[in-house]
Amino acid sequence: MAKKRIGTTVCPRCRVRSPVRLEPGQVCDACASAMAWDVAAGDEHLVISVEDIEEMEAAQQEAGGPDHHWLGRIGLTVVAWVALVAGIGAFMGLMKPVPIGPLDGIVGHMASLSWGVLGAGVLGITASVWALVRLRKASYFRSWPDWVAAFVAILGSGMLVLIGTLFVLQYGSSAWSHNSMPPLDEHVSDQAVLERIQRATVAIVAPDAAGDTRMPAMGAGAVIANTEGFSWIVTCSHVAMPYAAVSSVRDADKAPDVWVLFADGTQGRGVVRWVGQPPLDVAVVQATHADPPGPVPVARDTERVAANRPTVFVPNPLRDGWLIHYGRVTRRKTHVTPAGSFALVHTDLPVQPGDSGSGLFDTTGELVGINTWLSDAEAISLPSEAMRVIVDAIEGDWLERLDDPMLLGKREE
Repeated sequence: MAKKRIGTTVCPRCRVRSPVRLEPGQVCDACASAMAWDVAAGDEHLVISVEDIEEMEAAQQEAGGPDHHWLGRIGLTVVAWVALVAGIGAFMGLMKPVPIGPLDGIVGHMASLSWGVLGAGVLGITASVWALVRLRKASYFRSWPDWVAAFVAILGSGMLVLIGTLFVLQYGSSAWSHNSMPPLDEHVSDQAVLERIQRATVAIVAPDAAGDTRMPAMGAGAVIANTEGFSWIVTCSHVAMPYAAVSSVRDADKAPDVWVLFADGTQGRGVVRWVGQPPLDVAVVQATHADPPGPVPVARDTERVAANRPTVFVPNPLRDGWLIHYGRVTRRKTHVTPAGSFALVHTDLPVQPGDSGSGLFDTTGELVGINTWLSDAEAISLPSEAMRVIVDAIEGDWLERLDDPMLLGKREE
């Protein structure tokens, strides 16, 4: 026989059906609350004064709970938005072109802005998330303007963190060990030939077509002549004008200035005075230098530079400091240009990106080529015949005549 259930679902006081079964003598929650207030008030009306409210808010504030203080409601959101605006300002700085100048200054400027974007993003996310947590504990969380402002700050700050991280990785983890020419005196070779090669080696920093160096191209070159107050440097045209297409016609008059770093620590602007037309990858840069280094002699004939002949190469010093590499010629291959046909020099030297334009020397210290390409683990150098009259043109002040397509290919009898 089924046991009879005791209790009812109808409140005996207000006669309203309760969602749960009430025991005998039990009332619903609403009636129980009203009866408690009646008991607390007694014969007097229950009054909550302003002083009572202030005491309650003070107690909540001391306990770390939600309060009406501006810091608890909108202060953190304001901090997040200030950080967001500051980060956007730093990002806009990253988007502004940077004129040619010292490489360490360019890298330092871009790195500081990158860290500024990243730091602003982290601060914005931290402040806005904290604001949402505090708003969640208070009734203000239901105020959609407060919630939306904090949420938008989180999204914007998250974008700043992403962008800042990418730029920090780019400017903070470069493959280059130096942003200025490392000292040479401590590493200079004891051999006079090698010392001359090192002192005539330069690093070249080139901007884009508009002169912007936020993403500079790196290369090298060799001093082949000096005139009063100037050094004349031979390098690759793709180093001096990295933005020009391989097969495009190049105009030296329209090339922005490059930045030249000499072995003695001197650095300054370089003017692209002449550039060969493709497929001749040669350029001449003129740079101011009060005490220019001694130029290297340019070999006018490299027929003796045959397979298995020893060669010497100084890589770009900005990568790992001053080094000297020895190698051998692996083969010669004909290269046809508007200035004539030249037998390219293939070597087993460890030429890397950024070494383009560096000199290739024989054991006597003569420049027998400039390192130009990499192919199948071989370094390919344009032989010095392709530039054999450049020194004469510089010293004779007729450099503009080098635009004659047959002049560079003309051989002396």
